[in-house]
Amino acid sequence: MLVLGDRLPPFIHAPCYTDERLAPECGEMGKHQCLPKRLAICASLVDMFYSRTDANADFVWQTISSEGQRLHDEYKSLDSYGQLAALQAIIIYILLQAQDPETAERNGANALLLIMIELFTCLTESIDWDTCDSTETPDRHHWVLRESLRRIVALLGLVELLFEGLIPPHAAQANPPYKNFRATPLPSQRDLWEARTNRSWRREQKLYLSGRTSHEVLTVGDLLELDNAGCFKNTWNNQHAYSKLPDAATKAYDHLQLPTVFMRTLLTIATRQKGKLTDILAPEAQLCARAAGGHNAGHSIVANGVSYSFHLLPSGLVNPNCRNLIGSAVVAHIPSFFKELEELEKKGLSNVHDRIFISDRVHIDLDLHVAVDGLEEIELGDRKVGTTGRGIGPAYSTKAARSGIRLAEVFNEELFESKLRRLASGYQKRYGDLLKYDVEEEINRFKTYRPKLRKYTVDAIAFMKEAQEKNTKILCEGANALMLDLDWGSYPYVTSSSTGIGGMVTGLALDIRKIGEVIGVVKAYTTRVGSGAFKTEDLGEIGEKFQERGREWGTSTGRRRRCGCLVDLVVVKYTTDVNHYTALNLTKLDVLDTFPTIKIAIAYEDPETGEKLDSYPASLDVLDRAKVIYHEMPGWNQSTTNVKTFEELPKEAQDYILYIENFVGVKIKWVGTGPDREAMITRF
Repeated sequence: MLVLGDRLPPFIHAPCYTDERLAPECGEMGKHQCLPKRLAICASLVDMFYSRTDANADFVWQTISSEGQRLHDEYKSLDSYGQLAALQAIIIYILLQAQDPETAERNGANALLLIMIELFTCLTESIDWDTCDSTETPDRHHWVLRESLRRIVALLGLVELLFEGLIPPHAAQANPPYKNFRATPLPSQRDLWEARTNRSWRREQKLYLSGRTSHEVLTVGDLLELDNAGCFKNTWNNQHAYSKLPDAATKAYDHLQLPTVFMRTLLTIATRQKGKLTDILAPEAQLCARAAGGHNAGHSIVANGVSYSFHLLPSGLVNPNCRNLIGSAVVAHIPSFFKELEELEKKGLSNVHDRIFISDRVHIDLDLHVAVDGLEEIELGDRKVGTTGRGIGPAYSTKAARSGIRLAEVFNEELFESKLRRLASGYQKRYGDLLKYDVEEEINRFKTYRPKLRKYTVDAIAFMKEAQEKNTKILCEGANALMLDLDWGSYPYVTSSSTGIGGMVTGLALDIRKIGEVIGVVKAYTTRVGSGAFKTEDLGEIGEKFQERGREWGTSTGRRRRCGCLVDLVVVKYTTDVNHYTALNLTKLDVLDTFPTIKIAIAYEDPETGEKLDSYPASLDVLDRAKVIYHEMPGWNQSTTNVKTFEELPKEAQDYILYIENFVGVKIKWVGTGPDREAMITRF
């Protein structure tokens, strides 16, 4: 934050920018001597901070804390520009606090957060937003005000990410505010800021905007690349005060159209065993969306003592204030859609018919596809995939062959019938009498469904565009694990859609710049449904023990899941490299309570060369030959069921969690310790 010569940081303005009478004098001096006193003091304190020693660190922080309190005491008497300067100074002090939290806390710096919230609330209530929102080219005075506000909220967004644990102290230290600070929504080019007259300012603005190719905006993705470690773990004791911050930031965002780093949109992508975490996150979501897959996968959610099963519908329906969308890459079985809605309604969920929408671009999973599914498995013989028999594969096959039927086409009765008859005829030629299907019966069923479907059908592009522009909190659900992904899974023993983050983005038309979190959900041990590669499978007593203790059978099919050694970190690391998780949820830790030894797969080795494989292999032949390298850890032999904090866990369980975390390189934010909704540890 140092003021170097006459060059000011982009989020500090000087009065000479708003009063042309001061500009010549400052320009002649070569420095902005008119810099507000509050920011001049701030610059000096920043200089002191970066020059501090162990001997004077307490004094430096006592001085910063005193200055923060002084700003708090006088801010109500200041005009808007004075409040802007005071708020910028406070935010800068908080960013410094990230680099030295212990000393700062010891010397009273915790009050800075409360002061910042109070100042920002006061400022947002006093600003003339209509002037700031004007689309006309502003004069220099209003432009500086607008840009100062933008940059303040940029800093607020950075501070908020610090609180959420996305930036650790050492990352803040490596990127101090004055060093290559890039979180500026609009340019900070010297010529533009320092134009002496309105005329010259407009000329420079026009030249700059015409030649600009991109914004230099610090995004959430950039921040996550710094580190995913937590910070401020014990610094902020006043959680009530912190809860006010997002509302204030959102208020400013609504007016200023800030970059995505400040978005409070929750785009959570849970790709394995997601039910419980989805249940926990759903109450905060305003929109819950399914991106791909069909009614072949499912999970159960217990809310208020009632168990709800979800297969095709998004589980956000449990939240009475949440809208829900079935995205464009889903294949929708319409009879199951209505049946599932009816079951949820019978169990007491309110207004379910008013809170569910379907993209008009989804492909229809016909009963014809269901009939064909089993026949294709018979054809494969010993190489069968082990599908659920729900028609998912055939539905995606007709989609890829460009002969599928979209929901939009259902409303054109003549087109729907002709396409369905053509599909049925093709399958009839292939399977003959083996195909047990009545095309007339399905046509008649859709005569009943057609008028009912209209109220749920939306243009998903417009629907999602509006939601994202309004900063809606969105929870995105994955239907299957990444190892069932059509491109990245253990092919050919996969499902027929993209189950990872790529499928989420395309299936829901997500703006990738607005993705806040990507959460990978992994069991504390390994399971699989259906056929296919399972390198660490245990067919003996241990596998059966996992099945019984973990209740390992599918919600949709009731099939018992295949179980293996404890967590296969080769697979977890591979899925992390594909999906780029920002946090992990480790589930069912309590299932391991009775195991004397914890066995973890950490590498695959080529038995012929003795070399470790770089990653999960694409070739099943290579996978079959590979030898699994295990790491063993002592078990804890005591109950962890319903434990609520990490510190309450046995040391061996803590070590197990930390080992996974360090191996994968992603923080484990949640740990499941039982089937109940409340049995979840939230670490940061």
